[in-house]
Amino acid sequence: MKVIPHEDAVKMTEDQVLSLFHFDHAIYHARGGADAFWNLTPTLIPEHREKTRKRDIPQIAKTRRIEQREAEFRARLLAKHRGEPRPPNRWPKSSFQKRRAQS
Repeated sequence: MKVIPHEDAVKMTEDQVLSLFHFDHAIYHARGGADAFWNLTPTLIPEHREKTRKRDIPQIAKTRRIEQREAEFRARLLAKHRGEPRPPNRWPKSSFQKRRAQS
């Protein structure tokens, strides 16, 4: 993490120093994270953008994919339990070609 050199920081106002930082959420907004002090870590803007791009966004997307698959699975189970026609499975059945007997 880059730090503001002391000589430069002394010349800056409080607002100027704060403008160099973004606040990183420990618990993502997408997961119900609060904007409270205990959930925020001040991070320099370039490092925060890189972390968001490389780690946070892929993790949030993965979580959403897992939740969607789980909801689809639950819907199929509930439909079966109620005797309703099952919602279509997202993976169609594949038919494998049978091998010919070699003589």
